[in-house]
Amino acid sequence: MSEHIPIYNALCLPNIDIEHLIQGRIISVIPQKLLMANGQAFALFPADLNGNPNITKPDAQEVLIKCWARCQSCQSLDKDKTGSLDILAQLTIREPEFFRQILEKRPHFFLAHLRVYYLDTFVKVKTFPNIEQKLGKFIPLESNIYTSENQPVLDDYVFIQRQKQLENRQPPFITLATVSGSVSTYQSIRL
Repeated sequence: MSEHIPIYNALCLPNIDIEHLIQGRIISVIPQKLLMANGQAFALFPADLNGNPNITKPDAQEVLIKCWARCQSCQSLDKDKTGSLDILAQLTIREPEFFRQILEKRPHFFLAHLRVYYLDTFVKVKTFPNIEQKLGKFIPLESNIYTSENQPVLDDYVFIQRQKQLENRQPPFITLATVSGSVSTYQSIRL
């Protein structure tokens, strides 16, 4: 039997970021402050920035929380530490220009590596007014969520590979081997 993990707050992120985290396409997000990589558990609160909130009942203004995360690492990146913005963009869902714009406005930004898990049971919570002001910040939950680590989005091996790619700014790829007789064809595909 696995341990029950209490979750009392949520990191508010754009809905698109959470969807990519759930799909295993990314493991990093940009919080507003440095997250401690101490394994603190928190839910991921979806905010739709296109004016169409992720609402399950329009009259109740609720959103559906599907997953939670632990911060495994958080880096403060400035112009000198970002390396190639093109590679960083490939490892995230952002374009290089997005990072350039951040660095024009402030001297650094944070990149958090999250280990994401599905909640044992999805939870409906009330949304917040002016949700765009809460992006990248923690918000309280009305009541604690108790969950487990039974359903990771990525297995340990894949997560560790992706984290190393981010830390070392290595372009993402999966090598597929197609064996035809004695000839192997390798093909790189973008995640």
